Amino acid sequence: MLIFIYMPNIDKDDTKDIKSKLPISVYKYAVGAFGLMVVFFIIPTNIAVYIQSNGFGDASAAGFAIAIATAAGFFSGLFFKQIYKITDKFHVPLVILSSGTGILLMNKAASLSVIMLGTGFIGAGNGLILPAIYVGATKAAGAGNNIRAMGGIVTAMMFFGQFMSPIIMDGIGAVFGDTSFTNLSRIAYILIYAFAAFTGIKALLTKSNN
Repeated sequence: MLIFIYMPNIDKDDTKDIKSKLPISVYKYAVGAFGLMVVFFIIPTNIAVYIQSNGFGDASAAGFAIAIATAAGFFSGLFFKQIYKITDKFHVPLVILSSGTGILLMNKAASLSVIMLGTGFIGAGNGLILPAIYVGATKAAGAGNNIRAMGGIVTAMMFFGQFMSPIIMDGIGAVFGDTSFTNLSRIAYILIYAFAAFTGIKALLTKSNN
């Protein structure tokens, strides 16, 4: 709900302008949302076992870690509009970098406090990247296709990414002979950093051309 309350103003739908086909860029945002959910959803599905198996705490500690991520996403979402204006074209790479750093901290954690810090970074990053995806998809869809783009395509792909996360990530881990959370989180932050670098370079080139 906060995503829709605090996202920047966008043009209202005009049913006369509805197009039969959505622009290809909308599907790019949907694929991006799918990929992010595939990577990030390894956290809630593995964190309890990771914390307990490493002796950092019990199930209640895992619940607290998830709560920190949720709270961080809540507060970062409250200031999304202001942060989005400041970061401008570099918003996506910066917030993806934040989430990637959170996974890196969890991967290297030697104590529960570091894990908590990591989940905070992840939650804050997700609280800023998800509304950015909605804004981008809405603008790309154009008048008359806003709801169709967000509800019918992007949101569906986000949930599909959550569903496919354990299947895809475990499959990647199996290729490397290790499906442990330590290895999966290592693969995750490498992928995220690579994507952040790609989007950062793209934003830099776009800014230079303008």
